[in-house]
Amino acid sequence: MKHVIITRFGLARLDEAFYREHLRLCSLTLAPSLRAQSSKKFIWAVAIDKRAPEWVDDAIRQLTPGIDVRIWRIDPLVDGLNPVDVEALERIARGDAVITSRVDDDDLLHRDFVRRTRSELKDATGVVYLTYGDGLIISRRTTEKRRSPWIGLGLSCLSSAPFEDQAYRYSHSRTGVEAARDGHEVREISTPEPMWIRTYRATSDSAEPYKGTRIRIGEATSVDPRLFGLSKLGLWRLRRALREAEAAPTRSGITRPKAQPRLFMKSEILRTIEALRMQEPEPKETIEALAAALYSF
Repeated sequence: MKHVIITRFGLARLDEAFYREHLRLCSLTLAPSLRAQSSKKFIWAVAIDKRAPEWVDDAIRQLTPGIDVRIWRIDPLVDGLNPVDVEALERIARGDAVITSRVDDDDLLHRDFVRRTRSELKDATGVVYLTYGDGLIISRRTTEKRRSPWIGLGLSCLSSAPFEDQAYRYSHSRTGVEAARDGHEVREISTPEPMWIRTYRATSDSAEPYKGTRIRIGEATSVDPRLFGLSKLGLWRLRRALREAEAAPTRSGITRPKAQPRLFMKSEILRTIEALRMQEPEPKETIEALAAALYSF
């Protein structure tokens, strides 16, 4: 049984500053947590934009020496923002079932994530969705406990070709409800230790709706960074990077709208393009203008 951890890395983004910032954050977060995994029986698949700079591929591979890294070049104008390359996944599977897991490039997984997930699903059959609800939120100042059963961090799916079901099929917050509605087995796993860390900074897309507010995420706590592949120095460097990311100016000095995160806006543009392509005749000039807008922010 293969296990593929999938990370969406800059789909519908072309600016090199974005890639350099996220490579730096990934080198302090996800990459060390993957290198520290107690089981190396996994593939890290990184989905990047077809039009992204070529140097990004090698930069990603250099983050995790000794780990099987696959770069999936995705065309958002054709496939949207879903990072799963189904054909590549079928080649990996070779007819067997595969576990897919999702994680962002600036978050961390517990060092036993792969081993525990494979153990939980080793005797499972059919399609099974699995999530670990216990984790942490780290910001530039605090570490807080978080109970969030269907966070999109470590959310996993056991399935087989044609891989209609995989870790990115549903909106992560709706996965438990919608997978059960579709007749699939759903497992919410509680653990004594946090299985994931989500990093929080005010400049991230997921933080957009909450700018200007201080949301109490959970109970303040401490963290043993070794559980996630970090040293104490590594944790300090992470907090410094989060602080510096918040201090950096937004691209072109543009203030992003609070209620419409970047990914939501890009998704709306892509849905509009898809609908326009169904028209006869196809309004090519309009589609080209929307495609230009997609990559403009």
